[in-house]
Amino acid sequence: MKNQLLSDLHIVSNIKSLRISKAYSQDYLANKLNISQNAYSKLELGRSKLTVDRLLEIANILDVEIMEIFVIQTTEPDHSKAIHFDRKATNQYHWSSRVEE
Repeated sequence: MKNQLLSDLHIVSNIKSLRISKAYSQDYLANKLNISQNAYSKLELGRSKLTVDRLLEIANILDVEIMEIFVIQTTEPDHSKAIHFDRKATNQYHWSSRVEE
């Protein structure tokens, strides 16, 4: 059971790193997945189960092969910029130096 938990945390950690490396906010991915930002945050924190279908959706949005989610990341992502999606305003994306972690 402990190995399973570690691999789950490894997967969600990779998803977060890949998201940040693409300069996407949690809200951007949540919007693309048609879920709330809170629900997406729970995925990245490992508090929600990730289905194979959801993993495939995330890989598609991040424009990576599914195996990249399972590979150990050896470089740190650039946290300097992220795209944020503001659903309340004009439904447009904007650049910001704030990154949701």
